[in-house]
Amino acid sequence: MDFVATVGEQLVFYDNGVKLQSETLPSRDLTALTYDALHETLIFVDKQSDNGSIFSYNQLTKQYHSLVAKKTYENIQDVAVDPIKKLLFWTDTYERSIYWISLEHGYENYVYGNLLFKMDYEIPRSIAVDSCSGYVYWTNTNVTKPTIERSRYNSFEREVLIDDDIYMPVSLTIDQRTKKMFWADDKEGIHYTIETADLDGKNRITLISGFYHQPNALTVSKDFVYWVDWSYKSIWKISKSLSIDSEPIIVTDFNETPFGIAAYYKMEDQIEGNEECVALRALLPSYSKTSVFDSIAKNDKTQKQQKAANYPSGTINPFHSSMRDETTTSINDLILMNSEGNYLTDEERKIVLCHNFCLNGDCNVNSDGKPECQCDKLYLGKRCETNVCYNYCLNNGVCIYGDKGLPGCSCPSNYEGFRCEILKRPINVSVSLISGCLYLNSTGFRFSNLVGCVKIFTLQRPMET
Repeated sequence: MDFVATVGEQLVFYDNGVKLQSETLPSRDLTALTYDALHETLIFVDKQSDNGSIFSYNQLTKQYHSLVAKKTYENIQDVAVDPIKKLLFWTDTYERSIYWISLEHGYENYVYGNLLFKMDYEIPRSIAVDSCSGYVYWTNTNVTKPTIERSRYNSFEREVLIDDDIYMPVSLTIDQRTKKMFWADDKEGIHYTIETADLDGKNRITLISGFYHQPNALTVSKDFVYWVDWSYKSIWKISKSLSIDSEPIIVTDFNETPFGIAAYYKMEDQIEGNEECVALRALLPSYSKTSVFDSIAKNDKTQKQQKAANYPSGTINPFHSSMRDETTTSINDLILMNSEGNYLTDEERKIVLCHNFCLNGDCNVNSDGKPECQCDKLYLGKRCETNVCYNYCLNNGVCIYGDKGLPGCSCPSNYEGFRCEILKRPINVSVSLISGCLYLNSTGFRFSNLVGCVKIFTLQRPMET
């Protein structure tokens, strides 16, 4: 399979330009789309559903789930997923905001998503993640000052990567294999470009510069860049190899306008040759011999398997969510071996268990063989996933950090207390008016309200009741 696209209420699957199948879901208007290659799950937006905004669909199990509740006013333009940390990000151009949720089972997300950025002037549209280095990337389509930016998952280290010779970057994707980002720029007038650069914005190259296309969504596979063109209701592709004779090729067209697209890109192909993704290989259930973790073959009758007779059979995946549940077997009770049949060292076990476990802190394996976090001073939670300011101040109070990283609140004028939880009592005031004049005698100015005194002021005297 090459790619899947959202068209109306359907997910449509293609291979070599030929439609393989379509899935009609309990949905009405599918738009943005992304693919979680690790869990073989599609994540998409349905703009017309009453049951939510963002949904997941596993083609193998046919399971369909609502992930994010629908708001009255919203305009979700793009979604991106980190399958390692199990984080989902999306942009809302109506709110001019970027949101996220954790897909980890049992994590308590805000029903409409957790806010990552609220912007005043930028209009965030497309979004992508680099799972290996832990960055989230997005495009800003405010044509007065368009940009491509990135930050860490915790909103720190925000930086502008591209801000010149750019007009409306409508779509963006990250290719971890080549360590490149690709984007589509809907230029002013009839022109458009498909461009690429290093992940820090350097070494920028234009793959194609053309006209009469209106690109909307863009994705990459092992060999190609694909994009949705609204002008011709079609999908195009071009080689990633940057050869001089590369020309865009139309793959297919539709009667109805497509919106989102996601390429089928195997995880082992995505991370091949990227040294930053070494630990990620351990998450693959049956990776090659370069992995520090391999599944135990069911037909292995060697002495090493006999030693494991009292332990769970089949593939052992320490990254499955159940392995992190308090009620499951600890890692000390499991046999972890590499492809050569040797036990993993303590350091290798730490790499396997701790990889991307602590979101904002340091990870170690405790005496029970489980990952444990020592959080940075501004974070708390089992995985250091919660900022100390999250929901701390009430009644629209603004959270501020103290010297020791403890939260405090700057309260609105009508509230007080450590968390702005106390409503101030109003003071009832009555006013009486006194008329009079000042005159000067030998001891200074004096006040008089005698009849006939020339009135030069009116004094308001508050009377507390």
